[in-house]
Amino acid sequence: MVDSYTKKKIHVCAPSNGAVDEILLRVIKSGTDLKVLRVGANSYRASDELKEYDLTYKCQKLANKEKVKELKNKLQLLPADIEYL
Repeated sequence: MVDSYTKKKIHVCAPSNGAVDEILLRVIKSGTDLKVLRVGANSYRASDELKEYDLTYKCQKLANKEKVKELKNKLQLLPADIEYL
């Protein structure tokens, strides 16, 4: 009996970026609940439809989220700084 809680990983590669994109599109459109991550050359720009699955995009999004959090924290301290002045 296979443990249903075991996470399975699948690595897919193809001879071109376009081929990888096509496979990714088909996986996404199949309605599967797989978590998908597209890893490729930094010089390659994924289409808008696929960019949310791109590693570079996810890293930038996470960095931006952290920056927003940092700015919100600074903004909360601003009234005290103004009062001090």
